[in-house]
Amino acid sequence: MRTHAIVRVCAVCIVGLLLCVPLSTPAQQATSNAAGGVDRAAKAAAERDAQTDFNNRNKLSWAGIGSGLPVIGCALGVAGCLIGTDIYVALTPDGSLPLGCCVGYTAACTAAGLLGIYSLPAPPPAERLLGKSPAYIAFYTDAYTQQKKLLRLSWTAVGTAISFGALMLWVSKHI
Repeated sequence: MRTHAIVRVCAVCIVGLLLCVPLSTPAQQATSNAAGGVDRAAKAAAERDAQTDFNNRNKLSWAGIGSGLPVIGCALGVAGCLIGTDIYVALTPDGSLPLGCCVGYTAACTAAGLLGIYSLPAPPPAERLLGKSPAYIAFYTDAYTQQKKLLRLSWTAVGTAISFGALMLWVSKHI
């Protein structure tokens, strides 16, 4: 019973992180009325370019990174429980590792990893901005960065969800 509650809380936290992605950046909000059609053209071009730049190899790479986050967290949790065995043996009469060790560290490592991945810079290639107006450059850079970060986060979350689900299934049967 307790296992299901912990897994649900972790799943809600991961979904919450994914839904926290802003829809537009401050630069786009502040100058959208002044720039006219430049913002739409720059945004469309930036999103198209970011999708093109983020090819299948990148998708698999980010999904692989995401699948490693829960595993690292669970390993840290088990190590933490084994190091503090005297404390945890007192908490579990049968001497087994409590599920909270694995789930807690897994959720923390996953959340920190997803936030870290989202915060990585994703600037557009400089050659795409040559000869463009300052307004176009601002909109293009914001939209490209946002789209690239969203793609990274999405594919990392896919890998994380698969790995997290498999790990929680294994943990719930073995601990």
